[in-house]
Amino acid sequence: MSEHTVGPWKAVQQASCSAFWWVADAWGKKVCGLSHSVRDEDKKVVANLIAAAPDMLAACEAVLAEFDQWDDEEEEERNAGCVSRNKSVRAYRLVKEAAAKAKGE
Repeated sequence: MSEHTVGPWKAVQQASCSAFWWVADAWGKKVCGLSHSVRDEDKKVVANLIAAAPDMLAACEAVLAEFDQWDDEEEEERNAGCVSRNKSVRAYRLVKEAAAKAKGE
């Protein structure tokens, strides 16, 4: 997969047409525009969600890096509290899946 456009991104409402929203990269270059298939009242929300993608990927990767740093000693400590361990494992899997999806894997 090729690398995605570098963030941060931001949602931009076109000045000449308030119904048209697009997402710009850090240099103001268009990453994507929202088509007419998105309802006008939803365009700002969708544009903001798309604009957050690089930040969400970075957050997912940071969480995964933290999980990856756990060593065997910490694993034994976590196993003592199975409920929190199960929640941690579930969170890890969700974040891992989201990061993979964001990277097109």
